[in-house]
Amino acid sequence: MVHNEGILPNQVTFTGVLSACSYSGFVQKGRQLFNEMVHMHNIRPSAEHHTCMVDMLARAGLLEEAEAFLMHLPFEPDNVMWGTMLGACKKYGEFVVAKRVAKRLLVVEPENSSAYVLLANLFAGGCEWVEAVGIREAMQEKGARKELARSWVQIRDTVHSFVAGDMYHHQTEEIIEVLQRLRLQMAGEIIGFDSIPS
Repeated sequence: MVHNEGILPNQVTFTGVLSACSYSGFVQKGRQLFNEMVHMHNIRPSAEHHTCMVDMLARAGLLEEAEAFLMHLPFEPDNVMWGTMLGACKKYGEFVVAKRVAKRLLVVEPENSSAYVLLANLFAGGCEWVEAVGIREAMQEKGARKELARSWVQIRDTVHSFVAGDMYHHQTEEIIEVLQRLRLQMAGEIIGFDSIPS
């Protein structure tokens, strides 16, 4: 953009390129772009830019560097940043950093069930059963509950909400019938479906 078109990047541009660096694993390039954003383009990093940097470092397994980055932010890190770190700790089996991160996340959001669940699963995955049980007990003591996954479908002007195993919708029987037909069609078991020429 700058070299070929003479177009100056803005905050949105840097959010996009930093996110791309994160997903592509281009840590060095991401660091360089973050520094250019601040020092060459005089753009003050937003929370989104900082989150991209934390995500990039954490995805690359640079957990201590990501944690240090969070500790030196000019503002308090939010639950998204700490949650990103905790997820990366689980991915890399990093217990020590995970404990510190979980404590900080639970200060920001004491009833965040996903923090407890992630941490408990991390310890269980490493056969640290006493720690895993302790985390689950702490979750119950704090009254944190794991929210069920929910799906929404809008049909005309009405929004329908569903949770896993939901049998309370007034059209449950019709929904199940349509889903069964779709499953059969996908499996090629509807009469005549397999006779359609390719």
